[in-house]
Amino acid sequence: MAEMICDRIKVIDSDTHVSEPETLWTDRISTKKWGDLVPHVIFDPEINEDRWVMGGKK
Repeated sequence: MAEMICDRIKVIDSDTHVSEPETLWTDRISTKKWGDLVPHVIFDPEINEDRWVMGGKK
């Protein structure tokens, strides 16, 4: 049987997801100095779940 090009190519899953802990940035960056620019998690009542916010942007 003829070899196909897809038989010679290694496939790597690139759809891996990472879930950072909510305090990843707030534990490491001074909110006193950087304020709302520090990425942090808030509860968003519009979607009824937590979401990441940075500089007022969702």
